[in-house]
Amino acid sequence: MSIKRQIWQGALAIFPLSIAVIPWGFLVGSFATDIGLTVIESQALSVILFAGSAQLVAVGMFKAGVGLSTMLLTTFFYLPLDIFFIVSQCATRSVLFLLNGGSRWASY
Repeated sequence: MSIKRQIWQGALAIFPLSIAVIPWGFLVGSFATDIGLTVIESQALSVILFAGSAQLVAVGMFKAGVGLSTMLLTTFFYLPLDIFFIVSQCATRSVLFLLNGGSRWASY
């Protein structure tokens, strides 16, 4: 399979996620610029802290004037909750994969 075809298949595979990520980016970006961050700072926040709802928590804490150590500590304890949900979803999909005889599309 050619590299171009693999890239095209990868782009098609990620497209459904992009439908959700683009509005999320607008939401977090507008919230970050609303509290006084520049566009570059809000972009940097998304690059440094790419963690879903933890981004909104961090921006809200930034708006409240909380210190960096408190933000980091809160994010540190908040992220395992997201990881727990991800792992539990993966475990469910793995069981479905095995129960369906190892079919490639059993987990989708």
